[in-house]
Amino acid sequence: VNHVNIAGHVKIEDHVVISAYIAVSQYCHIGEHAFLTLGALVKKDVLPYTNIAYLPATVRGINLVGLKRRGFSREDILSIKKAYHEIFGNRDSAILAELKSTSKAACQMIEFYERSERGVVIPRKTHPVEA
Repeated sequence: VNHVNIAGHVKIEDHVVISAYIAVSQYCHIGEHAFLTLGALVKKDVLPYTNIAYLPATVRGINLVGLKRRGFSREDILSIKKAYHEIFGNRDSAILAELKSTSKAACQMIEFYERSERGVVIPRKTHPVEA
C-alpha cells in the first residue's frame, strides 16, 4: 500500500485492510476485520469489524462488505451491529452481557472496547441497527 504511515508499537490484528493515505499514531491497537480508508488519522484504538475514515478518524459503521466477503453469517453480522449500537448508543450492560454470551464476534468487539486504554475511535452520529 502506498503512503501509509504506521508509528511504532502499533498492534494490527488479522484481516485488517488499510488503504492509501492513512496514518496511525504510536501504541494504537487496530481490531480484526477493521477497514481504514479516506485519509484517516488514527490516534485511538479501532474496534474490530468497523469502517474508519476521515480526519479526525471517525467510525463510519460496520465493515459490512468485508464481513460478508470473509463469510460471516447473517446472525454474526446482526450481533456485531447490535454490539456496535450498544457500545455507541445505549450502553445497556444487560444487553452487552447477553451479546457477549451468545456471539463470539460481538464478545470480541465488546471486550476490545472494555480493554482499550487509549479509548476508541467513535462515530460522529450513532445510527439505529438495521433489522
